[in-house]
Amino acid sequence: AAKAQGYRCCAALPLLSRERALGALALYSDQPGFFTPERIEFFQTFAQLAGAALENARLFQQVQQHTDELEQHVAERTAQLTEANSALEAFAYSIAHDLRAPLRAMQGFSQALIEDYAPQLDAIARDYVRRIDRAARRMDELVRDILSYCRLDRAEITAQPLALEQAIDEALRLQEEALRSSAAEVSVQRPLPVVLGHYATLVQVLSNLLSNAIKFMAPGVRPVLRFTVELRPGWVRLYLADNGLGIAADHQERIFKIFERLHGVETYPGTGIGLAIVQKALTRMGGRVGVESMPDAGSRFWIELPAPRSSDERELQHHSAGRG
Repeated sequence: AAKAQGYRCCAALPLLSRERALGALALYSDQPGFFTPERIEFFQTFAQLAGAALENARLFQQVQQHTDELEQHVAERTAQLTEANSALEAFAYSIAHDLRAPLRAMQGFSQALIEDYAPQLDAIARDYVRRIDRAARRMDELVRDILSYCRLDRAEITAQPLALEQAIDEALRLQEEALRSSAAEVSVQRPLPVVLGHYATLVQVLSNLLSNAIKFMAPGVRPVLRFTVELRPGWVRLYLADNGLGIAADHQERIFKIFERLHGVETYPGTGIGLAIVQKALTRMGGRVGVESMPDAGSRFWIELPAPRSSDERELQHHSAGRG
């Protein structure tokens, strides 16, 4: 067949990779005696390079196949975890919601016992009833915090330009009773900038931070709270400084995890979910949270939210002026 095509000589050179033959490079020429030793040496070098290139292509194909399989496994695993987390959150939300009815019944009946049957109960019985009431109230508070935590995953949160000053004032109104009963001194650096966030979620974050700052004080110490702001490229950082107990460095990450407590519930009541709600809320809004603190030297919590573009800020000012 080669002679019919006019070829008069040929050479076959092995395509090798790591001493393994991948194939052969067949060469033909219409000139008799074309494959001189010099040309054969040249073609042998070419065949070696071609063998290495083929091996690299084979290995690349294997790596690409393994990568595709790994990505598929990761996608499947991620989908499974997302589905499992959604089911778990829905289950927790449902359980927490259903728990509130019997808890309210416990509170109602314990109050009825105290109000209607107190003369018939001795001191020990009255103490037991009060303990039942306190336990039910604490459980109800825990359930409400769990519902708030789960609701952050289920709620649709869209970041929009909002007035940080208005959100702080609303949080101060929500904590008005706690601030008054503790005789807290609060100052706010004004004016405050506009940020990108979700108004109701941000108010909840600020309210939780205020509640936390008021609560963790040494006995007899009047809370002194300071809101200050720092502008950073593309971000607005809001600080809340207090004169409270402070937090050791090795505990500062723990406090943002759910159910993590540094103090006994008897001394400092609470559910251990407030700061976990703060962290999840900031994550949902595209922000960050952290703390700077030392034991017995107070704490300075900070949250960061994206700064809006100038056009967004002008639009917010326009709507605010319209409402005014």
